[in-house]
Amino acid sequence: MAVIMGHTYPDVYAAVAVHSGLPYQSANNVVSALTVMKKSPSAQRIRHSSKVNTPIIVFHGDRDGTVEQGNGAGIINQAIANWSGALSTDRHASETKGGRTYTRDVYRDAQGKNAIEAWTIHGGDHLWSGGNSHGSHTDVLGPSASEQFVRFFKEHAIPPNTVFSNVAEH
Repeated sequence: MAVIMGHTYPDVYAAVAVHSGLPYQSANNVVSALTVMKKSPSAQRIRHSSKVNTPIIVFHGDRDGTVEQGNGAGIINQAIANWSGALSTDRHASETKGGRTYTRDVYRDAQGKNAIEAWTIHGGDHLWSGGNSHGSHTDVLGPSASEQFVRFFKEHAIPPNTVFSNVAEH
């Protein structure tokens, strides 16, 4: 849903965060969504929209048995294709303390700001990365998706008192 909202309303959302999701318009009903989740979308099914510079961060485990990892890559490829302007890329590999290894690909805009981030959690399944051990569907080995999403949103915060062009005043 976050991908849909970011593509549909780029003037409302400053940034989008996705954990184990599907690319925009890769499915149009429950049956096609279940198919895409298992097989990932073909290149022909990943639709590119008009140029929308909505920053996005994506987390996906490389052993996700529910939503195939190619879906996370599809979201990133779609974001890159839809970005207007040049992007530079850096790759970072790291490991959480006592936890999982991960790869973080960062795509920066012309001003050097992180525009798109792709986090691949090595050994990660279809669980919330870095979640609390008392929660359900969480992977305590991290890295913490919640911490990284908050960091990313703070980097792309909309200035206070910003008026959106499509929001009617009461």
